[in-house]
Amino acid sequence: MGNQARGDDAVAREVFDLLEGRLDEEATRLSLHALDVVLAEQVAAVSLVVFVDAERRGEPPVLISSVDPCPVRPDAHILDASGLLALASSLYGHAPPGIMVTVAAPHMDHGKGLSDEAKQASVAAADVVEQLVLEGH
Repeated sequence: MGNQARGDDAVAREVFDLLEGRLDEEATRLSLHALDVVLAEQVAAVSLVVFVDAERRGEPPVLISSVDPCPVRPDAHILDASGLLALASSLYGHAPPGIMVTVAAPHMDHGKGLSDEAKQASVAAADVVEQLVLEGH
């Protein structure tokens, strides 16, 4: 997830690109600006979801946390990972385990291109995501 016009906010896209050819062919990769309710059906059909997103910080390069389903407010304009899992569960009867991998992204000013810190963090994040998918948790 991330906005490619906001500098390091696009670091998840870099992770996406680094994972090309590294994951099992059954793994689905999606590069998105933001989460959308239409993803709930896809999410309900898988055994694990790994979300990758930028977080404004310098260190550590990568943080991992679990994502639990949390109902979406009816008037919410923004869907987050926990809301997407809750929608998958309520609409399709299944929410897989969710893992959030946040990547250090210290510079989110308008503009294109990643800082050196974000580029280095993206390499570490790609390794983490690959390992999570291989382990299946």
